Amino acid sequence: MLETILLFGGVDNERLVSIASAKNLALSFDFDTYLFLDKNYQLYIVEKADLIQHDCDFISDFTIKDNYKHIGDVYNIALNVKKNSIFFLALHGKFGEDGEIQSILEKHNFKFTGSSSKSCTICFNKKLSKKVANDNGIPTPKVISSNSDFTLKEKAIITKPIKGGSSSGINFYSSISDIPNHILDDPNIICEEQIDGREFSCGVIENNCSLTPLIPVEIVCNNHFGYEEKYISQDTKEIVNPDIDIEVKQLIQDFSLKIHKALNCTGYSRSDFIFDGKKLFYLETNSLPGLSKQSILIKELRYNNISMHDFISDQFSKASG
Repeated sequence: MLETILLFGGVDNERLVSIASAKNLALSFDFDTYLFLDKNYQLYIVEKADLIQHDCDFISDFTIKDNYKHIGDVYNIALNVKKNSIFFLALHGKFGEDGEIQSILEKHNFKFTGSSSKSCTICFNKKLSKKVANDNGIPTPKVISSNSDFTLKEKAIITKPIKGGSSSGINFYSSISDIPNHILDDPNIICEEQIDGREFSCGVIENNCSLTPLIPVEIVCNNHFGYEEKYISQDTKEIVNPDIDIEVKQLIQDFSLKIHKALNCTGYSRSDFIFDGKKLFYLETNSLPGLSKQSILIKELRYNNISMHDFISDQFSKASG
């Protein structure tokens, strides 16, 4: 019998997203152990009741209490966790979606939900995932550099960290001449043409040995879709099964399924797109998308009448197979 462990927390600001995801998971499933990873890479066995009662989602951190058992750092996780453990990964961002925690668990032959370390590494890197999309015939916004032709240089530009999630670190410029040189030349930042249009997100899940693209969700935001708009603002609307042509809706699902396969994702993923009225562009794939009550994937599951308990059970079944 496998011992189920919910691993949450993290080492960067997406730790707050992870806590909200873990809280929702804990409300729906009785895990054997609740394991918190703090920003110093230390692990603590915590109480389920404390996690469920945590409030101010996406704003307040999880508090370590004196009675929690400290079991060492995450790199030595095999010393303090049973060999027959299986992890549900509710981590996001650095050391969650970048393949690092997956690599550690793989090294010690632990089973875990979600994609492999290799797949997560590619998904987390926008340049690598963009290349995979292009290689598979999925359009992406054009990359802009100082060597781009004049017509591209005059376009509005969006800059993003090559690695990262939760729409953090995104900036907008009216043209390439407005971008500071240190940003334009930074190998850790990608500069793309800004596509004006409607933004959509679409999850893919594996259950009963089959892959299923979920119903698309449209993201409607008065401002640019950053961290606050994504998790805190009341002005952002996420419309499940939006009013779009059936052909566009089908294309979003087809591209989501295609990129899930091309990136070798496992269990579940969520991909983001933008439609300019004529063409659908791929933006990125989240290998461990948020699972809080407000999360897009959760809304898609709800629309498809898939309970959280069934979703968690299916993911454990996939990971243990």
